[in-house]
Amino acid sequence: MIIGIIIGATLAILFSVGYAWMEKVDCMKQKIHVEIYREKCREWRWRLVAANNRIIADSGEGYKNKKDCIDGLERCADYLSAAPHRILE
Repeated sequence: MIIGIIIGATLAILFSVGYAWMEKVDCMKQKIHVEIYREKCREWRWRLVAANNRIIADSGEGYKNKKDCIDGLERCADYLSAAPHRILE
């Protein structure tokens, strides 16, 4: 649930500031941010980066245009916030 809140807050900030070739947006005080970038093969991807600069989530696939990448990111955030959470021990 906390991850869903963090991603949701990050996306809210991200979508309010506009886009550039690659962007970083700080989330709360934890410095978690989303990067949207174009890779060498010219496909767009996104990744969620923690304060220690480790990638904690990514798009898993490339997109031909930036809008599709952003739509995929939004869907992921929607699914994460709506999904039931189970703790496996």
